[in-house]
Amino acid sequence: MLLSSENVDAIQNCLGVAVIHPGEPATPEMVHKTSEVMYVSRGQGRLESGSESHEFSEGDALYIPAGKAHSLVNTGSTPLVSVYSFPLPYRPPTTVAEGSRA
Repeated sequence: MLLSSENVDAIQNCLGVAVIHPGEPATPEMVHKTSEVMYVSRGQGRLESGSESHEFSEGDALYIPAGKAHSLVNTGSTPLVSVYSFPLPYRPPTTVAEGSRA
């Protein structure tokens, strides 16, 4: 985490960075108890949620509602770098959705 209750007293949100390299498997299908916002700072990819799929690229912002199972896939030839935030002072517990590719 870049910012969280671990390194900033009285913080109300947390901020982190995720990197998925080309050719890496998709992230497991994750579920968080809170919403998540994400900004794509480099690369391109696909957000998968059940039968839904949404393409995104550098400069896009994503909103993932609380309880929505989702995974990320790097669809490009460069690292996919995203900055994410949760409305908590720490990263919320994450569960892997049943039947995920984890």
